Amino acid sequence: MWTRRQLLATTGGAVTAALAGCSLFGGPIEGEAEPARVLEPAQSQTGYTHQRTAEQVIEQTVNLGDQERDISLTNWLSEYSKTPGTAPDGAAGFLLFTTPTVSVAGQSANPFDQFGEKQLIREVVKRSARGDPQGGLVEVGTETVQMLDQSVDLTEYETTQTISGQSVDVRIHVGTLTNEGDLIAVLGSYPDPSQFSLSGEAENIYTLARGTTHPASE
Repeated sequence: MWTRRQLLATTGGAVTAALAGCSLFGGPIEGEAEPARVLEPAQSQTGYTHQRTAEQVIEQTVNLGDQERDISLTNWLSEYSKTPGTAPDGAAGFLLFTTPTVSVAGQSANPFDQFGEKQLIREVVKRSARGDPQGGLVEVGTETVQMLDQSVDLTEYETTQTISGQSVDVRIHVGTLTNEGDLIAVLGSYPDPSQFSLSGEAENIYTLARGTTHPASE
């Protein structure tokens, strides 16, 4: 029995082979990711609560060499939140964004695969219930964690977000990895520890990353 994902992968391979020598096929490029989730023990340990896991379809035209191709990507976003200390409601958040790896003639056709970390942060956050980062993103450090049996660098940035109508200085941790044919972006954010006398939230983000499973049922 073939799954839809296996059929898409096979079709994508055929398109890649065909376009390597000519451009006879001009149909849309399709890909479908699987969702990622945080396991319950990690949620309980950190105090974060699952808010939703939502399917998000992106359709747009991309340039691949001298061609324009329509792509349709089925992505997933899982959101978790927490209200630490006296911070505004839901001030801390954890996001898992999955998007399929698709390519044509050896060139990635997924725009998310081309983003730098700062652009990736903005693109993922705007698809969530969290406020967009305001102003610049200032890099302040990096921590390596084990996630899905891989070593993943989580880069830490300082910025500002509007949370519950209040401008709040925040720390954002972001990293990416590829697993089971999907690109996974992990993003954790929380108020700057000095603003609300918080402690331990960075380690909570690392715990959530280590507790991630993929693929996961809805």
